[in-house]
Amino acid sequence: MKICIISEPQGGGVEKVNMTLAQGLMNRGNDVSIISVTGAITEMGSSFNVPIIYLQKASKKRSCFALLRAVKQLEPQVMIVSSFWDIMFLLIIRSAVAFTFKIVYVQHSVYSRAALNRLADRVITSYVPHFFGELNRIDGIVFVSQGVFNDFKAYFPNYSAKKIVIYNPITKTKEINSLKKRELSGDCVRLVSAGRLEVEKNQGMLIDVVAILRDRGVNVTLTIFGEGSEKKVLEDKINMLNLDKYVTLAGFSRHLADDMRKFDVFLLSSMHESFGNVIVEALNKGLPVVSTDCPFGPAEILDNGQYGLLVPMNDANAMVAAVEKTIQSFDSDVSKRNYKRSLQFSVQESVDRYYRFIEELGSNNL
Repeated sequence: MKICIISEPQGGGVEKVNMTLAQGLMNRGNDVSIISVTGAITEMGSSFNVPIIYLQKASKKRSCFALLRAVKQLEPQVMIVSSFWDIMFLLIIRSAVAFTFKIVYVQHSVYSRAALNRLADRVITSYVPHFFGELNRIDGIVFVSQGVFNDFKAYFPNYSAKKIVIYNPITKTKEINSLKKRELSGDCVRLVSAGRLEVEKNQGMLIDVVAILRDRGVNVTLTIFGEGSEKKVLEDKINMLNLDKYVTLAGFSRHLADDMRKFDVFLLSSMHESFGNVIVEALNKGLPVVSTDCPFGPAEILDNGQYGLLVPMNDANAMVAAVEKTIQSFDSDVSKRNYKRSLQFSVQESVDRYYRFIEELGSNNL
């Protein structure tokens, strides 16, 4: 099957998921390609062998004709996209040039929180789909969590595209005996978090958590991986609270899952998460997890608190109590239990479900 995914090769969680999905589908024997609309040419490493076509446009809004040329070149049977701009352009291309490819849209974000902030976003992701019936003209929609589906359905209750919930492809199956045995040291507990440094990730609360814990005599450090527009704000807060020796902004990590091995407890402070890839990565390394109970991913991944502690959003004191409880009650069985949970979000399971879903869409050209 000839499959094309529109995605940038590098970026945040969505891009990482798309690259993993592309490689997984190719490993199944499919002819897979990626179209990068705005990204610069990137060295992907020897383990990634999916061909990438770089359009190198300033924005998606200016990509229609270049996208048409790429689609003509690739002649895909299925297009997988994560943007309403992509849907709009592909529907135009499919109608104008009489292509027969299927269009599968993946809803990665919490629609109510992420798509309606700016006028341009509202026009493309709300007004246009309602007015022109885009969701009745594409073939399938994948939601990355049940919460994301429920949220989306509140805005689009009726559409004919086939739909399914498929969790993101995150972990690879390994023997549990290879899991490093974890013990929390009373000398210093190393906290870690990861995510874009943006307002909705609310990492400032984590800095407050460290300040409160240290005031209580709990020796903790915090490392936050990620880049974003809030970096200066977070740096100022760290300095204001005299925590520069205990809180580190470590920047973007290309090997986040491996970096997590060095830490003891994973924290997430987000105000909303469509899924929460980093939680799965932390579970896979055996880390105990404390997360805000934000819509929608954390509660699904942690099974409503069975595999980690959930606390109210923007409540530093509640997270402090949860961290203290985690430190006091930790045992080695936590690592094994969390690791086993992470395997429910495996690359193989996700890729297999994507492939079956595409097959179920049904077409003479598949």
